[in-house]
Amino acid sequence: PDMGPSHDDVEARFIGCELKGDFIDSMSEKGDFILDFQGCTVEGAIYTGVAYHPLGEPEEAKWWLIGTVDHSLAPNDNETGIRVTLDGTSKWTVTKTSCLNALTIAEGAELLAPAGKTLTATNYGEPVTLKPGRYEGKLLITIS
Repeated sequence: PDMGPSHDDVEARFIGCELKGDFIDSMSEKGDFILDFQGCTVEGAIYTGVAYHPLGEPEEAKWWLIGTVDHSLAPNDNETGIRVTLDGTSKWTVTKTSCLNALTIAEGAELLAPAGKTLTATNYGEPVTLKPGRYEGKLLITIS
């Protein structure tokens, strides 16, 4: 029987939905976080980050702190990270800085900034104009 993927990647496919909020991968050193949007409207940021315990490291006497974590935006230096695919009927409104390792934009997909804002992108620090195609590297998408 098929036992599924034998790797540490997390794969999520969203079909025909409206999503508001951020996707955060604070464990990118473990594998890729693969997001596949088909016929979706997404509003939010998608970024790598660092998880930390704001109230101190958990210990036996403070067991309730185990799941208490916050995340801070942080581009990663790993080969793995976040990989996003937008099919030709998907729209992503980037609401704040997003950090990706790969982005595939199908013909017809929309990558937008909120009203009154401007979207800019760099890959390895060099300016990039995002249009239909595939981008790999260290993408940083910012809103101003």
